[in-house]
Amino acid sequence: MIKLEKGMRIYKENIFDELIPFVIERVTKTQAIINDKQANERRFDRKVDDSCGFYAKGHYKGWNAPVYRVETPELLKKYKKQKLVEKIKSTNFEFLDLDILNQISNLIDK
Repeated sequence: MIKLEKGMRIYKENIFDELIPFVIERVTKTQAIINDKQANERRFDRKVDDSCGFYAKGHYKGWNAPVYRVETPELLKKYKKQKLVEKIKSTNFEFLDLDILNQISNLIDK
């Protein structure tokens, strides 16, 4: 069991395996609270079993429900990789020099 504290970083993981970070903004004796980007308050039990993730209180818990996880070095690495892949996907390669494109191609081919 992990006790959620103010300032801890947790990640929401959806069915597409995307990670969205949140910081616990406040806590009570029994609950930890975040605000998502739509200004919705999400509440969690203060003590959670993070082995399989945990759910927001009062929300759907079916197969496609988002799961929350406490930040670990492995999860942080996965999040950073996700952000780099998103950045590379949105890059306009037409403006890059031919030498740089060849270097990228060589890295991909390894």
